Amino acid sequence: MTDTTLEWGLKLLGLKQEFKREFNVQASFGLSFVIMSPFVGLSGGLTYAWFVGGPGPASWGWAITSVLTLCTGLSLAEILSGLPVSGGPYCWTALLGGRHGALLSWITGWANYFGLTALTASAALATMYNVAAVVQILTGVTVSPYQQLLILQGILVIGGAVNSSSPILLTRCMFYGTFINVAGVIFVVLLLPTVSPWRQSPQFVFATFFDKSISPFIVPSNAYIWIQGVCLALFTMAGFDSCSHLSEEMKGANSSAPKAMIWSIMASSTVGFALLVGVLFCVQSSDALFYSSATNGFALGQLVFDVFNARFGTGVWSVSVLFICILAGCMTTIACITSTSRMLFSFARSKALPFSPFFSYMSQNHHMPIRTVWLSVTGPCIASILLFAPNPFLFGTMVSYGFAGQQLAHGLPIFCRLTISRHTFEPGPIHLGKWSRTVGWISVAWIGVSMAILSFPASMPVTFEEVQLPLCLVLGGSLISWYLPKYGAKNWFIDPKQQAASAMQTPLLNHWQSA
Repeated sequence: MTDTTLEWGLKLLGLKQEFKREFNVQASFGLSFVIMSPFVGLSGGLTYAWFVGGPGPASWGWAITSVLTLCTGLSLAEILSGLPVSGGPYCWTALLGGRHGALLSWITGWANYFGLTALTASAALATMYNVAAVVQILTGVTVSPYQQLLILQGILVIGGAVNSSSPILLTRCMFYGTFINVAGVIFVVLLLPTVSPWRQSPQFVFATFFDKSISPFIVPSNAYIWIQGVCLALFTMAGFDSCSHLSEEMKGANSSAPKAMIWSIMASSTVGFALLVGVLFCVQSSDALFYSSATNGFALGQLVFDVFNARFGTGVWSVSVLFICILAGCMTTIACITSTSRMLFSFARSKALPFSPFFSYMSQNHHMPIRTVWLSVTGPCIASILLFAPNPFLFGTMVSYGFAGQQLAHGLPIFCRLTISRHTFEPGPIHLGKWSRTVGWISVAWIGVSMAILSFPASMPVTFEEVQLPLCLVLGGSLISWYLPKYGAKNWFIDPKQQAASAMQTPLLNHWQSA
């Protein structure tokens, strides 16, 4: 299918081609792969994983989560191939959700936004922890929470500035980000075991379990702890729907975008597993990772510090590895802002945001949604001021819980495709054939389970810090704002299906409307 045909498909949806198609399949793959950076996942999640089971659940959880996430990616890639439009999940839900499409689209859109905001915040947070660890290792000075907040917001602002430049610079950033993650993992996996004077056994990496008597969290059973250990991979392998948000900027999007989505999941799961196992074999002291005194509670930094300190008597050279983590984190933050800005631009076209006409503006110089770029930066910045400043733990918890919103945004379009539109959906060139329904239902089941896992409180009894606030806000806020008398979104939200209906009458549109 040519790009001219794809632009005609946008016209059928009542949309015009406003982006330049500057991205190819490699750039889209790079964006999705960089968002799922294993360096960011381990930087942000290894500390938590050490408290909820340790190396065994982390390594096995990564392998299991990789396979099931690939099923989800295959199901979404099939939908993306048939409906390559920016905004992805919320547009798909509207077109596949039948008479309930508008409401489901509204919920999906806000769930996707909260999930992408959590991704952006987590990338900046992980990068900040690496920066703080480098400062402490080199100077011996512990970075205060206020200074951490400034570093966090500085990383977000830098990401916004890069996204405001040009599509060509973004393409290069995704190329460099891919190189940093692949070459960086190879470098670290070869370097750490070589430097490490002591290497753990496979028994430690794959079979060691820290039960509830060791964990600082109060939990009902060891099984509860083990299940929480899966979260390390869930924190990493999210955001692969970014390929859909860039589909209007891609050449041959109905084929290249779904391929990039599938490839990025496979690459992230493989490279991430290699990095995880590589660093676990080099753990010098399990107890040291619980306290991480050299890096102010940052487990990955402590692990790397211990390796170099054990070999050379000083951990200064560990900054060489942490510097790679910082570069990878910066690239991930840039990629997350890119994805979020495209989703918000599409959402604004449907009049879903306050001041939608303002945010649906496209820069004429670079054909980029500059205003939604900075809106994507503003969300995590405000959240960090409200949460991180008074309580860094609360901010980290809310960011972690925000990933459940991303899972919900992935699950709703797949569910609609399998139920309401099971006889009417027309697949594109990338499809699963007879395996479509089987893989789809596996994906829906896994998404339900993973949302439950992400919503589990770390400790009991549940305090305010342990409440799944982001998902409650998404579901409760979406329903209240939809049904609000007179001013509810049902009175003014223009979902993609309504845009298509008002644009022109075609057999394809009638086909969608009959769903």
